[in-house]
Amino acid sequence: MSVQISPQVAWGIIKHQNRFLIKQKTEAFSSDPLNLTNLHRFAYNGLAKKQAIGLRPEQGGKKGAVVLSVRRRILRRPASDVEEYPLRKDFRRQAQSVRRILKNVRPDLVRVALARLTKINRSLKPLRPLKKKVHTSKRKSIFRKKKTTTKPSNDVASTA
Repeated sequence: MSVQISPQVAWGIIKHQNRFLIKQKTEAFSSDPLNLTNLHRFAYNGLAKKQAIGLRPEQGGKKGAVVLSVRRRILRRPASDVEEYPLRKDFRRQAQSVRRILKNVRPDLVRVALARLTKINRSLKPLRPLKKKVHTSKRKSIFRKKKTTTKPSNDVASTA
């Protein structure tokens, strides 16, 4: 017989020490793959909640993201609870799929998940090459006008 505890009690147990906790000077972060914001808070925690959602880039250099969904079913085999849904279409369809998945599971995290998906997609785009900058001294010489010198005319010299 397995005993299930409430999410609040689970959070009370794992709040101060767990595998994913990263403490900084003023803030506590989480490296939990089921935490969408990477902040160590009850609202975003994937360990304490019965249903959790995570997003990560797809492995192997492929373009796309993977939605990790957890539904606590069998307590003795937690690895079998994680379901992966690869998202390989364009960004609008990926966002639509994330909204559809989260609408029933965690509607409070839809905006956070879409922000995370946007960051993942931006990180997968290739970088644009940078334009070479022209130094200011060279730039000034390009736009500098040439000075023309006027020669005295012979008319003035002959009259004097």
